[in-house]
Amino acid sequence: MLIIQVIESKKIASQGGTIAGNTRKEIEEKTEKSVVTSQNAKELGKSDVSEIE
Repeated sequence: MLIIQVIESKKIASQGGTIAGNTRKEIEEKTEKSVVTSQNAKELGKSDVSEIE
């Protein structure tokens, strides 16, 4: 039973990753800007929004 759960979890995680990747690409295409940044979440919270744009 545990093996089946692991296989199902892996499949669901892969689907989620595909959806997230497609969403990122779609946003980047529409905005013509990269969604990915070298800053981490802590740095983003401290920075001025104009720095990101």
